[in-house]
Amino acid sequence: MRPTLLDADPLELRGLGLSVNKVNALKAVALAIVDETLVENGLAQLATPELIEALIAHKGIGPWTAAVIATARLRAASTSFPMNDSGATASLRTLSGDATIEAEPVIAALVPQQGMLYYHLLIGRLIARGEITL
Repeated sequence: MRPTLLDADPLELRGLGLSVNKVNALKAVALAIVDETLVENGLAQLATPELIEALIAHKGIGPWTAAVIATARLRAASTSFPMNDSGATASLRTLSGDATIEAEPVIAALVPQQGMLYYHLLIGRLIARGEITL
């Protein structure tokens, strides 16, 4: 049997940079999938806004977590952007060269590909911190 998120040590997950709330929310999603209160195949058929609403209905899952889950796991990579992600906003400002740029209009202009921007910003941030190399 391979290890799962449910088996992961919360302290180890915290060591990866996840907050206590994020660890709890991700474990809540994993548990909801395992006990079938959150059926992945059914969710995959939903449009991104409905998918996010279905995820938010579960305790411990807020808008940011739902958007990340939609982006990373359930086929919505191009159409979802976790709003209010301060790291992504900081990366967008660095990339644009404008420290005052507002993220929301940029993200709105990229519909339906805004999720790809999120991943590019995330990868750029990880490279800049030396956490990954290409």
